[in-house]
Amino acid sequence: MGRELDNFSFKQAIQLFLDISSWGNTYLQDTSPWQIWKEDPDSPVVKECLFVSLQIVTLLSVLCEPFIPFTSPRIRALLNLPPLENGDLQGVFDKLDRGEALLPAGHRIGEAAILFAKINDRKDNSRLDIINKQKEKLEAVVKAEAARQAAQAPAAAVAEAKAEIQYDDFSKLDLRTATILHAERVPKADKLLKLTVDLGYEQRTVVSGIALHYEPEAIIGRQIVLVANLAPRKLMGIESKGMILMAEDADGRLGFVSPLTAGLTGLR
Repeated sequence: MGRELDNFSFKQAIQLFLDISSWGNTYLQDTSPWQIWKEDPDSPVVKECLFVSLQIVTLLSVLCEPFIPFTSPRIRALLNLPPLENGDLQGVFDKLDRGEALLPAGHRIGEAAILFAKINDRKDNSRLDIINKQKEKLEAVVKAEAARQAAQAPAAAVAEAKAEIQYDDFSKLDLRTATILHAERVPKADKLLKLTVDLGYEQRTVVSGIALHYEPEAIIGRQIVLVANLAPRKLMGIESKGMILMAEDADGRLGFVSPLTAGLTGLR
C-alpha cells in the first residue's frame, strides 16, 4: 500500500485498505470468540483471535489515516495509542517485514466506545426530506456558480487576422472547382484523408487534414474549391497536388468552401 500511495494510486490503495478490513471482519466472524468464551473462557483460541484482531485494527488505524483522517485518532484512542506522526506508516511496514507485532502482548487498550453512530431506519420521510432539501441547496449553488462564470466568461476568442496582402498576391491563386471521386484514410495518420479529385480536365491526388471532421464515404461526389497551382508536397509519402479550401466555425468545426454553381471550371 505504501507503493500505491507513493505513486498516487489512491484507488488501488483504498482497495487494499478495504481488503484488509474485510479479511479481518471475516476472520473474527468465522472464529466467533464470543461463542468459544461461553464454553471455555481460558481457551487459547479466544486469546489468539483477540490478539490477531487487535493487530489488524492497529494496522487499519494507520492505513486509514490518508482517507479518513478524523477517524484514525479515534481508533488510536480506543487502542490506547498516541496519534500518528510522520514516519509511522513506514515504521509499521518495517515491523511487518520483520514479523513483529504492531501491538505488544499485554498492552492495555482504552475504554470501549462507539466509533460510528448507528443509522436507524425510519418509517417516515423525515430523513428523505432532509436529503432533498440539501440537494436543492446544492443545485441552487451549482446553478448560481454556473451563471456567475457565464457572466464573467470572455467573448469567444477570434483568431488573429493574418498580415495584409495585396491584390497581386491573391491573383496568383488558381482556384478551381473539383469533385471528390474517392476518399480513404491515410494509414498511421489520424487527421489525413487521401482524396482523388476530378477537375474536369484531369484527376489529381490531394491529401487533406479533414479526417477528424468527415468520414471518407460521406464526401464522395462532394464539390469543392481547390487551390490548383499550389506546389506539390509529400505527406506521409503521398504526393499531394493542391489544397482544398475549408472554413472553420466558432466551435472549430471545418466545413467545405463549396462553389455556388456546379460545373464552373474556375473562380474569378
